[in-house]
Amino acid sequence: MTIMPQRILIADDEETFRESTAEILAEAGYACSAARDAAEAESLLENGYDLLLADVRMPGNAHLEFLENVSRRHPELPVVVITGYPTVGTAVESFRLSIVDYLIKPVNPNQVWLSLKKI
Repeated sequence: MTIMPQRILIADDEETFRESTAEILAEAGYACSAARDAAEAESLLENGYDLLLADVRMPGNAHLEFLENVSRRHPELPVVVITGYPTVGTAVESFRLSIVDYLIKPVNPNQVWLSLKKI
């Protein structure tokens, strides 16, 4: 029996963050896909993922509408929110949507590993 690696979708409009995070996670055995905005992420989510790493401030998520949609359409999907612009409002709203963790950029890889352990 073959165990499939966990599938992670990284949704962030910052190319460097997307690519470096995907590379680090892939080296650890995770299967990663990346989306540069909410529309692309929503389309990719139909393929099924075990975790979503999502930026707060990216096209299509200005008012957390993408995260609200994910919460409604994929309630079982764990979500880790990542932001370079933390606010009390986005933190409170994110946790209301049952996210697993709220990370602030620049994100240390150890922070991501700790978030993955929460799943």
